[in-house]
Amino acid sequence: MRRLAVVTLVVLAANALPRAAQAQTPVPRALEDWQAWVLKGREFHRCPFLAGSNPAVAESYRCAWPERLLLNVDAHGGRFSQRWQVYTESWVALPGDLVRWPEEVLVDGRSAALVGREGVPQVRLTAGGHQLSGAFAWQLRPESLTIPLQTALLDLVVDGRQVARPQRDGASLALGRQSSAAEPRQLEVQTYRLIRDDIPLRLFTRLRLRVAGDAREELLEQTLPEGFIPVSLEGELPARLEPDGRLRVQVRAGRFELVLDARQAQPAAALSSPPRSGPAPDEVWSFAANDRLRVAAVEGVAGIDPLQANVPGEWRGHPAFRMQPGSQLRIVERSRGLANMDQNRLRLSRRLWLDFDHEGFTAVDDLSGTLRRDWRLAMRAPYELASARSGSESLLVTSSAPGGETGVEVRTPTVQLVTLARSAHPFSRLPATGWTGSFEGVSGELFLPPGHRLLAVVGADQSPTAWLDGWGLWSLFGVLVVVVFSYWVAGPVTAAVAATGLLLMHQAAPGFIWAWGNLLAAIALARAAPPGRLARAASLYRTVSF
Repeated sequence: MRRLAVVTLVVLAANALPRAAQAQTPVPRALEDWQAWVLKGREFHRCPFLAGSNPAVAESYRCAWPERLLLNVDAHGGRFSQRWQVYTESWVALPGDLVRWPEEVLVDGRSAALVGREGVPQVRLTAGGHQLSGAFAWQLRPESLTIPLQTALLDLVVDGRQVARPQRDGASLALGRQSSAAEPRQLEVQTYRLIRDDIPLRLFTRLRLRVAGDAREELLEQTLPEGFIPVSLEGELPARLEPDGRLRVQVRAGRFELVLDARQAQPAAALSSPPRSGPAPDEVWSFAANDRLRVAAVEGVAGIDPLQANVPGEWRGHPAFRMQPGSQLRIVERSRGLANMDQNRLRLSRRLWLDFDHEGFTAVDDLSGTLRRDWRLAMRAPYELASARSGSESLLVTSSAPGGETGVEVRTPTVQLVTLARSAHPFSRLPATGWTGSFEGVSGELFLPPGHRLLAVVGADQSPTAWLDGWGLWSLFGVLVVVVFSYWVAGPVTAAVAATGLLLMHQAAPGFIWAWGNLLAAIALARAAPPGRLARAASLYRTVSF
């Protein structure tokens, strides 16, 4: 048991080893000898950690950091030297590849063995600082040489002349190209920011760098406004945020982007642009509102067109504003809470039974959907809620004194309710739902006692079983033809009897209209037929029709 406790303490102490920008946790003297044993196979925990990465995988750590590479080449070969800072034993890539293999490689003045890994020569270095050097030999100077992507700073000398702007395309370095004149150093910075309304307020800063001249280190002015704490920094160039808020970047000629994520330390309605000098001190800020949190707007600064301001594509759907150094942007809160777009989304399916004595109705409702506000569902008169059930759980029905409404309290956003309600008095006019809330859709069924027929429903979109809705244009036309024909053949009394019978029986027996029309046709044919064989046939047809 004691041994298990010692091992546990050692593991906890080893997991507290330093990472990037973190203070070192002291290890008890009694556990110092156990560090190597605990970290065996996971030595990368000693290395600087990339913010925002998964701390459980080795790819999130950088265990070897290169400094400036000095490369001197001519027509017959070349030499290089570079210093590396290694935090734990690691493989380090050298200039060259499997075709142009470096020779005379020295590590801290001693010969080192090279191994071809991932198509490039590499050497195994122990933890600490190391000075590497080596040479190349060729009969004809190649047009390019492979340089590890980790190496950002490079001094290139070709045939004894310093190359002011080395030409790099990924891992390939062009040799033999010389600038006719040293290009002057220039650095242009364009700043775009996105304010995301959240808790806490988030600020995304995108720096677009346009660099001319040789590779060098630049120290940019204060990057974040006052009151913001950096969260992560990503980009194509090695960069570090200094304690005073300035950004240190190792730049080279080209166009690059850096993205800095920050959060607000304390809530503040006003944000100020940091002071900035230079040829382009203005910034472009965008505001991403969050209607689920609150309804807010930006005031105090002039709005601009995001497209004309060259705002990043994924931010162009938000309003943009021009910010001069020291200008202040105010976020004005119009209302807090859910917006109109976040109303309750409920549907109602109702089954309604009429009492045999016509003294009232019984309603069984199925309510489903999402509840986002008004966590009480209540019914108004003439309905009185009798019971409610959510799944297999019965809910308590309560009554509110002022309005006499009966309802239930709901505590989950997802609603699946079955309720039973009564209307104590017969009403010819009923409310559509009887509930205090609104619904996206309502459907219902009406069950009548035997011997009853539903004539019509006024106010509903559809009532397919109602007697009035069962009549169509062709049905009315057919009844009208038969009634007119009856009047012409048998007189007004027969026509009235036909109209009454067809109106009452047509929907229950639609085929009866054809029997009536056939009978009228037989009578008319028997009357109009001349004496003889045709008259006898018409008389037989009339007899069969009856």
